[in-house]
Amino acid sequence: MAIVRLQVEIESDQMQELERLGELGGLRTKKDLVNNAFTLLRWAAKQKAEGCAIVSVNDDNGNSKELQMPFLEEVAANSGSSRSRRRPASEQHRGSQTASVANTPVDSVEPEKELQSV
Repeated sequence: MAIVRLQVEIESDQMQELERLGELGGLRTKKDLVNNAFTLLRWAAKQKAEGCAIVSVNDDNGNSKELQMPFLEEVAANSGSSRSRRRPASEQHRGSQTASVANTPVDSVEPEKELQSV
């Protein structure tokens, strides 16, 4: 497999957040951070393509929150998944909410509504 170099431009506050998240997760390099993010995105896309919801569940009270991202909704729609035609998982679980975190910095998501987007 050939190695390809990727260069992106992001805001300085986004870079600081990436560095903080990398440290939080014990990642030593930006490459490790990108590889972990890619793994999570690939998994989430596969789940949506198979008709699954991406949901976090609070073990203490059973409340759940469904992750809504335009990218993942597009994956579901393009895969022909019946998931895009069904009621959101957040409406199927007791005490559930739908939370959209697309392009939202982790620190700016209210703690009680926070989804781990990374």
